[in-house]
Amino acid sequence: PDDCTNKAKFIDETIADKTSTSANKSFTKSWTLQNVGTCIWTPEYKLIFVDGDLMGAESSSPIGVTVPPQDEVTLSVELVAPSGSGTSAHG
Repeated sequence: PDDCTNKAKFIDETIADKTSTSANKSFTKSWTLQNVGTCIWTPEYKLIFVDGDLMGAESSSPIGVTVPPQDEVTLSVELVAPSGSGTSAHG
């Protein structure tokens, strides 16, 4: 609806940014978000890549569930660590 607001609050993540891992290692990173807006998040809402290294992931993916206001959801993405050495500022 046009009269509701979309707003998310970061709650937690499974792997902190700049965490070291082996080159080319596959791993899953998850984020827990709370719907603090007034809109119901539908399964078509998407987790969108914003900045950093995609690390083999898609640039967006549907959340796949309904999240009413004040509820939390954990969203996960399969990633692959870069092949070279260094750090990524964002995950």
